[in-house]
Amino acid sequence: MRIGQIILLSLCGCAIVAPTGAAKSTEGPLPADQQAELQTLSRMLSEADRSAKTRFEAASLLLTKPYAGVVDLLVESLADTSNRPASTAVANAIAETGITRAEFVSPLFVMLVDENLAVRIAAAGALGRYSNQAVLDRLSGLALQGDGGEAGRLAAISALSRMPDKRSIDTLIALLNDSKPQITAAASTALSKLTGIRSFGTDAKLWQAWWQQNENKSLQQWLSDLAESLTAQNAVLEERILQLNGRLVEAITNWYAATPAVNRPALVAAMLKDPLAEIRLKGLELAGQRLAAGDELAETTASAVRVLLVDENVRVRAASAQLAAGMYDTEAIDILMKRMAEERVDEVRMSLISALGALRAQAAADMLLDALSDEPDGMAIKAAGAVARLADNALLSPPQRARAVDVIIKRYGNDEASQNLREALLGAMGILRESRFVPVMKSALSDKVAAIRLEAVRGLQQLNVFDAAGEIAPLTADPDRGVRQAAIAALGALGDVSHLDEVLPRTRGEIEPDPEVRKQAWQTAMELLAKADIGRIAAEADALADQPEARDHQIKLLNMLVDRLAETPSATVAARVKLAEALLSAGRPAEAAESLAKAHAAAGAEEAGGLWLRWLAALLAADDTTSIAHIADKGVKDPEDPKDVQLFNAGVRLLFERLAALQAAGQYRALIALADQAINRLAGKLAEDRINEISAMRDQARAQQQQADRETVGRLVKALTGGEPANATAVQNELLAMRKQAVGPLVEQLRAAITDQSPNPAVETPIIELLAKLAPELTGYDVQATAVEKRKILDAWLEKVRP
Repeated sequence: MRIGQIILLSLCGCAIVAPTGAAKSTEGPLPADQQAELQTLSRMLSEADRSAKTRFEAASLLLTKPYAGVVDLLVESLADTSNRPASTAVANAIAETGITRAEFVSPLFVMLVDENLAVRIAAAGALGRYSNQAVLDRLSGLALQGDGGEAGRLAAISALSRMPDKRSIDTLIALLNDSKPQITAAASTALSKLTGIRSFGTDAKLWQAWWQQNENKSLQQWLSDLAESLTAQNAVLEERILQLNGRLVEAITNWYAATPAVNRPALVAAMLKDPLAEIRLKGLELAGQRLAAGDELAETTASAVRVLLVDENVRVRAASAQLAAGMYDTEAIDILMKRMAEERVDEVRMSLISALGALRAQAAADMLLDALSDEPDGMAIKAAGAVARLADNALLSPPQRARAVDVIIKRYGNDEASQNLREALLGAMGILRESRFVPVMKSALSDKVAAIRLEAVRGLQQLNVFDAAGEIAPLTADPDRGVRQAAIAALGALGDVSHLDEVLPRTRGEIEPDPEVRKQAWQTAMELLAKADIGRIAAEADALADQPEARDHQIKLLNMLVDRLAETPSATVAARVKLAEALLSAGRPAEAAESLAKAHAAAGAEEAGGLWLRWLAALLAADDTTSIAHIADKGVKDPEDPKDVQLFNAGVRLLFERLAALQAAGQYRALIALADQAINRLAGKLAEDRINEISAMRDQARAQQQQADRETVGRLVKALTGGEPANATAVQNELLAMRKQAVGPLVEQLRAAITDQSPNPAVETPIIELLAKLAPELTGYDVQATAVEKRKILDAWLEKVRP
């Protein structure tokens, strides 16, 4: 009977006996929709142009249908030697679904000895699903007797390997003594598959000894032992699969790294569609990395990510939601909301909630509020962040905002709320900034958990709750450094001068061990002192005078004090002097001189002289050559005025003291600059022997500086011409920074390098290039000239550049 005839019989309502193991067949004519379905499935199974997958799906569906004629149709397919692809599809469907029929046995045994290997494999898989003793006996006989040839025997062994039964074990152990190596090998493999034992190989004695110990066990005990063995075997296989998957992912990651950037998007797109979940995950990870690097992902990638939101793998679904949020793919919002309504895995639901918040999905506001109200803590935490994002972007309607406040307060007050949830809720309160949250935040200031106290402080600052400053102040001494820092910062925004007593102690190392907290304390103290009166600012500045580590802060306070006194110039004199003293202590003499100049200008006649000398000392300490002009101005104009004489002589003493200090410190350039100015401006006002003394100090300093320049240039030229090429630029820059001081020593280095032997361009060229930048007026040098001609040019250069 052909397939077409069977369909006709079913359509006519001819009765077919229902097979065992499935729903009973219907009798009578089939309804039109069932007739159409049966015809469609039969065509999918039998037509030549159908794929193996299509045939298999059709066969699997037919096995489940209770329609009249279906069993005969499937039997006909199994027996049809002219359409073995259909036979194979039916057999594979039986093996996959485990739906077995007595009517299928005979055609399956015919297939078991077919000349086509794929047909035999499919038949063995199907027969292996039967628990019928007759089928087992028939398979054993075929395996032992070989009526179907070697190929049939191997197929029968394959079927037996799927049947955990004592008779199967008996048969397979007997086959270990077969004369054909292929048979014994197949029997050994089948035994290993059935028992999980892989160490016996084809050794019949070992298998027989094992079987003698196990064959008398009850069926229940034997199957239990077998199940344990197979479970262990599966665990090993799963571990191997994980390792192989890991290696595959690593290989693909390396492939991605070696792929040109222009081709990477296509590779990622392919990974997102890969059948293996680990590869899809790696694709999502790499896409995320590209996004984080600032790359724009193509729409095809976004589309692929949307598809993965309904992926069968939990981790893929969660990761795709995170990437959709990172891409700000607003087109994914509807899918995310639908998934949120259907998803049951908490891990994925949390990712969906976060994504909806990140995408600012206004349409999901009620859904997110539901999650915040009713979901377990983990998801409620994500929902709190999502709702806060919507609120921060004004995406909650007034009723939704009111509901959010109610839900947050109620959820926070729940005794079962976890620490993490309460922390998240306080963070949301700070963003929503509703006055109804204030009592909750104030109560949280005394919470036993530091993170809760921290969020409460931040929230009150965000809400500008000025009357909370007094309650926050004690937290400046909190055991937790984060809370201390936040409390100190909050007092800067909410507090007043009265809170300096809590803040200033935290600036001292012996009280506050954490440097970041001390830094915050200084910042807040300055903010509060800016609100203080002049007396408090002056007092605090004086208090810092004996704290060298606080010198910069003292200077800021003194500047603040000077600014406050600006309208009364005479009152600023003392403040400016203190400021100058602090600046000098901090090694900032130029700024000190500026402050003293202003103090001198505002001072009375009695103070002017002393302030002039202090100003002059600061100018000299800054190596400011204008100091010489100020000394010269105090020159003896009127021999009858002892004050001018006294100030002039005192200024000269200060000058000589500074010159001596510079000489001792080896600061020759500064000494030379001051000495040159002194010789020019003080000639005729200073005794000749004193001028000569300054000249001698200058000449000695010049010689010492020239020697130091020679040594420095010699070292650098050696590094430039004989060092690593990678350092050449740094060496050249250092020489160029010396400016004119490098010119003479460079010419001397070049002069010393010129010998009567062959030229040395490795030395000459870099020096000539430097001289061209430093002294372009030096011309006429030819690297191709003779050594005599070169030395003549260089001697002329030296005459020009010598001081």
